Amino acid sequence: MRTPFRSIRTGLAVAVLMALPSSAGAADSAAADPPLSREEYDRKIQQLEDAIKDLRKDTRKIEVAEEEKAKLKPIAGYDNGFFLQSPNGDNKINVGGYVHFDGRYFLNTTDAGTSQFLFRRARLDLKGKIFKYYEFKFMPDFAGGQVVIQDAYLNVNYVPWAKLQAGKYKTPFGIERLQSANALMLIERALPNNLVPNRDLGFMLWGQPFYGAMEYQLAILDGVADGGSNNNDVGFSDDKTFAGRVFFLPLKDGPWEFIRGFGFGVAGTYGRRKGALNNAGLPVYRTDGQQTFFSYVSNTPPTADGTAFANGQQSRLSPQGYWYWGPAGLMWEWVQSDNAVKLGTDTSTIRATAWQTQLSWVVTGEDNTYRGTTPARNFDPWKFLDGYWGALEVAGRYAQLGVEQKAFNLGFANPARSARQAKSWAIGVNWYLNKMVRLMLDFDYTTFKGGAANGGDRHKEEVMMSRVQFVF
Repeated sequence: MRTPFRSIRTGLAVAVLMALPSSAGAADSAAADPPLSREEYDRKIQQLEDAIKDLRKDTRKIEVAEEEKAKLKPIAGYDNGFFLQSPNGDNKINVGGYVHFDGRYFLNTTDAGTSQFLFRRARLDLKGKIFKYYEFKFMPDFAGGQVVIQDAYLNVNYVPWAKLQAGKYKTPFGIERLQSANALMLIERALPNNLVPNRDLGFMLWGQPFYGAMEYQLAILDGVADGGSNNNDVGFSDDKTFAGRVFFLPLKDGPWEFIRGFGFGVAGTYGRRKGALNNAGLPVYRTDGQQTFFSYVSNTPPTADGTAFANGQQSRLSPQGYWYWGPAGLMWEWVQSDNAVKLGTDTSTIRATAWQTQLSWVVTGEDNTYRGTTPARNFDPWKFLDGYWGALEVAGRYAQLGVEQKAFNLGFANPARSARQAKSWAIGVNWYLNKMVRLMLDFDYTTFKGGAANGGDRHKEEVMMSRVQFVF
């Protein structure tokens, strides 16, 4: 492609040549001026060649300067979020987010929650990197009429097998908790997540050695109650919690396709928590419909003989795994949580256990993965009969959670208000209109042991849930 500088160079050369005597005016020139000698012609030609060389050098300098200037211009576009980056990719910022607009419809009226529409999540996702190795993420949530910082961390990534992360992020523990909310098979996470710590503050060393066939995380954190997050962005006490997780994908690059998506691992936490009457530091456990079915006793105003609080060791353990093959997906986990609880003069460790298994199938044949499904063809109502219907997924789940009887025998929990066991099954259908928009519809059914007056069982929970999910 001819540049403006080459055109200028050519024009100057032509102008110089035109300045020389032409053959058409040779006679007139001869009459007016004496003819040039051979040496003078050679000298003028040499001057012309030198001028052209200097012009080429100046032109090239200008071209190089323009090329370097172009390299400094940032690159912008859209790739799983709007981005702006330097040409070499060492500096980049992504701006995205997602909104989950839910509906909950309780089908029985006894002990049921309120049927309502709500914003379950409304998050802005700001992430990127600076100076190639320093990655960051900042994600506030605006749902619920308040602003909560969900993630805010810096990740130093010099080598993939040893990264250092500092700030607020998900505790490396539960497999479904670590899964993005945008990729969940069903609208709400299963009962075991009541025992799984959510977001916390601290430092974490993690990596993916062996070309991603293994992932490990080792963290020191402030510590949170089962199912809880550190939303005050300050530590609960001087005590800290240690968390560790290792997960394997042993045949992710193997020759057999059916086993590439198989992974398994184990996670654990250990620490101490010491609550107080005005800040008990103990968990509450909720149903799929987000209704509390278990809590430790407390009174108002709090008193030593009427309010239980955390007072000592806290530990958790969870074996977990998944298997994705083509359109099929399977996920499972088992969680055990031990919490030291004090009420009056009594202190004891209370154990809660939970497990779940869930299955999903992408009816339209797209690949099912831990990170979600992308339709082969986006939904288009004008081309629906030609196969542009997006992707359709069906899912089912069974889960249960139980608290040991000792919690009730010691008076740590009120059997007339708190159930000692919950069992839940759920079915759902997901319609992916495209990679950004998903419509979900679930039915969840939960039964209980205990939780009612006179030793009776809490009424079953039947709830329909819907979601409009938009990711940008």
